[in-house]
Amino acid sequence: RREQNSLEPHVSFGEVIAILPLCPLPPLHWWFLAQQHHQGPCSIDLNQRFMKQSLMNRMVLTGADGDFIVPFPIAKQSKKTDLLPEIMLSSHILPAQSWRSIQTAYGGAPFFEHLAPELEALWHAHLPSNAGEEKPLSKWSWALLEWMAETCDLNIPEPAVQPNPFSVNPWDLRDKRILNGDQWTFNRYPQVFEDRHSFRPALSSLDTLFVLGPHELKARLPELVHPTSTPA
Repeated sequence: RREQNSLEPHVSFGEVIAILPLCPLPPLHWWFLAQQHHQGPCSIDLNQRFMKQSLMNRMVLTGADGDFIVPFPIAKQSKKTDLLPEIMLSSHILPAQSWRSIQTAYGGAPFFEHLAPELEALWHAHLPSNAGEEKPLSKWSWALLEWMAETCDLNIPEPAVQPNPFSVNPWDLRDKRILNGDQWTFNRYPQVFEDRHSFRPALSSLDTLFVLGPHELKARLPELVHPTSTPA
């Protein structure tokens, strides 16, 4: 007998579709759903409208002084071109600047030197580096997802042809609050500055990757994060 999903009673457990936004190196719960650890299908909504101050164009990491944001500024656009595939990155913050903040925070992480060359090359290839230059946010996000998937042997869900309407459950990460980690539990792993701060949850998966490395991140993913509210 199929169990019923208490969050969406009309849908059987195993049939609830996880919907993910397109994000550059999203947190672990994004990848948890992408690997179908929730025992259901999953897809990426490429037609979602851009949300300001969301993880769709930023990463949250942690450094010596606590959490910090690595932003990827969006060029000004009219309302007619605000769908995600048409969102353009501006050169307001140059690749060297954002990469320097990551290098400062994670230069001492166990896997930084091993992973940094390829990642830095992506930084300079996909981010605008000249005044007035613009590059697509979607290509930047896809490049990072593909790099992460290849590095860690993870799966990337197929794009949604006709995305489902928003639903109030922890598996629809298009909700900005849930994308930021609401309704999810994050279990501890060693962090670079844990001796200065308590464990910092819901960071970009880049934090976990630099510390644990590709193999351990994949192997431990189901235990590192799980939805706080699960189907009954």
